[in-house]
Amino acid sequence: MKTTRIIGLAAAGIAALGLSVPTLAAGDVTVKDFVVRIAQAKQLPATSCDGALSSLREAGYNLPVLNCESVLTEGDVAKISESIGIRVTTSQPTAVFGEAQVDAYFTAFSRQVSGDPDASGAGTDEGSDPLTKGKGKKKGLRSPDDPV
Repeated sequence: MKTTRIIGLAAAGIAALGLSVPTLAAGDVTVKDFVVRIAQAKQLPATSCDGALSSLREAGYNLPVLNCESVLTEGDVAKISESIGIRVTTSQPTAVFGEAQVDAYFTAFSRQVSGDPDASGAGTDEGSDPLTKGKGKKKGLRSPDDPV
């Protein structure tokens, strides 16, 4: 009985520690950090969160009202991304969005965030289809032995 209670308490302690450690490690990224990084990627003035928001809005982006000092969540990233033309979704809008996730985001969406077609990152590989001749029409490949 006593052993079962100790194992139960130990399991509860480990579970609590496991749940709180990622939150503490990831919680140091704020909305400010993310917005400033987006403005910098777009080569807009961004010395503060308010300055970055102002620059982005002046550039034509309709950003939502944001609390710059709050911890960045997946919901914040989805809203901000949508406002700059990147469609992302989340099933956990209240989940904390950590530093590693922010780095992965900027790696995956570098072209879209910067607006630079030469930037590295995910995107379409246009022109690699041998059937596309450049005007949107697909042409079949012919063998020299096929009758015309």
